[in-house]
Amino acid sequence: STKSQCKEVAKLTAITDLAANATKLSDHEDGNATKIAEFQAKASNAATQLATLSTNTTLMTACLQIFAVEDMEDDCDEMTAIQKAQVIAANQTLLAEKTKNNATKAAEFQAKVSAKASTLATLSSNTTLTAFCAVRDDEQSCKAMAKLVKEQDLAANTTALNDKFNSDATKVSHFQAKVSEKATKLQTLMSNTTLLDTCQ
Repeated sequence: STKSQCKEVAKLTAITDLAANATKLSDHEDGNATKIAEFQAKASNAATQLATLSTNTTLMTACLQIFAVEDMEDDCDEMTAIQKAQVIAANQTLLAEKTKNNATKAAEFQAKVSAKASTLATLSSNTTLTAFCAVRDDEQSCKAMAKLVKEQDLAANTTALNDKFNSDATKVSHFQAKVSEKATKLQTLMSNTTLLDTCQ
């Protein structure tokens, strides 16, 4: 498939890029000359394969699109991670829980989060990226909501539950309890009319 071929292109590119960077390659192989030589030989083969794949312009165009989406997904994840870290850094209770009341670790964590502020600002200023992330978040929320509704329907269907868990009362009870715990999350999602319109 195109996706698997693009995955191969990414892998081969990573190999050739690493081989071209003497410092990184030495670090990667712990300065072992034999391993470095073996990797360089591997990279030489990778370069040949990459050159062959690169002649397929249709494939390369598709790969560039796939890589662009993957890069944006990585950026979305980074934004989310930084935002979550900022919430923790600004909340003494959450910070204490994360660092197990270690003041030194707490200070280090806050410093790291502070250092990422400029990265978040840069990413957040990219309107194309933020629009992409919003759509992706909605898609993930729609999937989560559909899954929760399905689980809720199953939890209310005794016959289907017994079939799924071979009439094991303990497993049935455990499943129903888990679904019950998620009820609030489902209600929150369902109360978002904008999201509901998007999911339809």
